[in-house]
Amino acid sequence: MIDLCQLTIHQLHELLCKEQVTATEVTRAYLDRIEAIDSKLHAYLGVFSEQALKEAREFDRHRRKLSISSIAGTPIAVKDVICTKGIRTTCGSQILGNYIPPYDSTSIE
Repeated sequence: MIDLCQLTIHQLHELLCKEQVTATEVTRAYLDRIEAIDSKLHAYLGVFSEQALKEAREFDRHRRKLSISSIAGTPIAVKDVICTKGIRTTCGSQILGNYIPPYDSTSIE
């Protein structure tokens, strides 16, 4: 069995294009990995598992054109300094501890 978390984004994209894995499987693998090791690393301020899985299932359901982007269908982590609509974005600061942006930054769009 392939350890999806050890593949490059290009390798993941190729597997998705060949329909050898689903976006849901890839997302689940990453969420499992985060759950297994983040208590030691503290790399994530927030993990939005339900939203990630919902979007992965939606992607799989519609099999959107994978040629749209080389990261289409793959999970990504977004640094807490990039505004994401409706998701608390603190920049790691107590001053912004409750800030929830009303818009997505250009890089998120």
